[in-house]
Amino acid sequence: MPLFDKLVRCPYCETKFPSRTNYVDKLHEEKSSHQVSVEKFMLMGGQVVPSKPTIPSLEVRKLRAKLILEEASETIKALGFDLDIDGGSYRVNHEWMKIGEELYEPNLVEIVDGCCDLRVVTTGTLSACGIKDVIPQELVDQNNLEKFNWSDEELDELMKITEEKITIEFNDDRTLCCVKNEAGKILKPKEHKKPSLDKEIERQNKL
Repeated sequence: MPLFDKLVRCPYCETKFPSRTNYVDKLHEEKSSHQVSVEKFMLMGGQVVPSKPTIPSLEVRKLRAKLILEEASETIKALGFDLDIDGGSYRVNHEWMKIGEELYEPNLVEIVDGCCDLRVVTTGTLSACGIKDVIPQELVDQNNLEKFNWSDEELDELMKITEEKITIEFNDDRTLCCVKNEAGKILKPKEHKKPSLDKEIERQNKL
């Protein structure tokens, strides 16, 4: 039987569900099957999974921060780079972090492993905060797609104030615009609003 055709058992009951679909019932409504599996792992390891949105304890927050940093560091190494450490602080990117020269041979297997492990620890952090992952992820994904809605005025202002080397690309009918910095990061318009995660957290708190 192919991997994705197998059924996954709910960690709380006897119900089984396809491993690649979102599992929805009264206990796990709005949680992806991935989050359900991560929470099973957390519960088996004696970790707390709150039923409502909450800020975890200092101990839990430190653990989640260390796990994310560890997996991110391993993924960066798999991509062929190392983090520049300054005074005990990790620095990557042009602002607060910095990627050094290529030091390692990139390894595709390790890249995939690192990305999947990052999903586990970040989803686990959502679970440690009592957050159901499906709708927040959809909100962020949709918000990212709206970063291409630049107005002519915003582009003109950007060209006047930025000192960065940027690239501007339009689609065929010039209705969408992609703006990238020198590193290739996709930039968002100045008036671009963040996803309404505060309202989503408030909604989940009332469930």
